[in-house]
Amino acid sequence: MSAPTPPFAEERRAELVSLHASLENLINRLELLLEQRANSPPAYSFYRGILLNVKGKLQIVSWELRALSIVEERLSRVDIVKDGDDCAVCIDELKIGDEASKIVGCSHIYHKECIARWALVNHTCPMCMYDILQ
Repeated sequence: MSAPTPPFAEERRAELVSLHASLENLINRLELLLEQRANSPPAYSFYRGILLNVKGKLQIVSWELRALSIVEERLSRVDIVKDGDDCAVCIDELKIGDEASKIVGCSHIYHKECIARWALVNHTCPMCMYDILQ
């Protein structure tokens, strides 16, 4: 069973979706501007450079949205049945009742929020380096 999405991940998804839409809108406007400036080489070159930069940013945002979805799929909710183990991300003890997740590929257990944040940046298990995105 997959873990519920942590609040920060929902916020990040909303930010990325909004940014993605804004970048697509900007690309459409720049392409229109390029059509209008086709006979003006300095302006055309300037706007073309901006367009290529914005398209690169759009690819990064698209990749981050895909990575977020994969990370959410690869973490599953788990109940802590005994105190004593530590979360390798925050180094705090995992206690009965804590919200926890395990990485599906390697089964290491962490606080839900800790591993979700870690996985979005590093894409690996902090203990065994299992690639979460594979």
